[in-house]
Amino acid sequence: MRLTLVLPLLLLAACARESGKPNTPPSAPAPAPPVAAAAWSDFTAGFIESRFKADPAFAVQSGRHEFDGRVPDWSRAAIEADVAALRAQRIELQRFGATALTPAQRFE
Repeated sequence: MRLTLVLPLLLLAACARESGKPNTPPSAPAPAPPVAAAAWSDFTAGFIESRFKADPAFAVQSGRHEFDGRVPDWSRAAIEADVAALRAQRIELQRFGATALTPAQRFE
């Protein structure tokens, strides 16, 4: 179950990666302030919830049975709205610098 929650975040991170840049490890991380930790928690919870709404079958497989019986909206407008939301979330994700997150948050 944990893998199904982390998988969308990994996919988002993979999409955000720019080609041509070397993948260098971050320098020694500074301790994260409580505000950044709360912001990260809010971001991840919002991201997961938005993915569940966009893909109810994924939500059900993840144990969220309030999505039972729902089907995704495959209309062009819904897909374009989902793409726009993912792009906005990617921009929001880039706000979090590696030094502002704890090691566990960076792993997520």
